[in-house]
Amino acid sequence: MTTPAAATPQQHTFWPAGRGHFHASVKLAKESLPGSADHLAGLAAECVVKAYLIDFLGFRFNPKGPPMDPTGARTKLGHVNELWPELTQIVSGRVGPDLMSLIYENPFDGWSVHDRYADGNGIQAAELAQHIDAARRLCALYELASKGHI
Repeated sequence: MTTPAAATPQQHTFWPAGRGHFHASVKLAKESLPGSADHLAGLAAECVVKAYLIDFLGFRFNPKGPPMDPTGARTKLGHVNELWPELTQIVSGRVGPDLMSLIYENPFDGWSVHDRYADGNGIQAAELAQHIDAARRLCALYELASKGHI
């Protein structure tokens, strides 16, 4: 009889998921599918932020919920429109001006994960562009941090 291999802790995949959602969002926007593009831009931003918190700010991956703050502070870290307002408080004193300037204003204030059920006709071009740009900037910031440039 063989002994079962020890289980390895599950690793987060927020960064690859976020990067993939971002690229799909850009492609769908070019294909005139604004609802799907906007939805994925929001999910991209959410995933990249959660990856950043885990990979660079000491948050712990939690396979049953949102990443866990190393200070023990309670955070909701829900979808991007709910997560964004928490970011300023979470990252204050932990990061440089690059992330702080990016999160100063919430570009996802009117975004909702529930819009995935909508036909996308209500998405304005400027709103979609703002969401895709915010996701792009987050991806770029993550890549800089992963190379040690932040």
